[in-house]
Amino acid sequence: MRTSMAVIALVLSLFVTGCGTLDSKTILLNVGDSKERVLEVMGPPKDRQIHG
Repeated sequence: MRTSMAVIALVLSLFVTGCGTLDSKTILLNVGDSKERVLEVMGPPKDRQIHG
């Protein structure tokens, strides 16, 4: 029982940690910021996917 609870806790902590990939940079942005401001804070995109 203790082992299964430890495994569940580990999985949940990894899941929550994986959701925080944008760091705290997003708090520096405001709604309506210019493209230049977003690029200044976040940096250029590392991957672009265009559909259509």
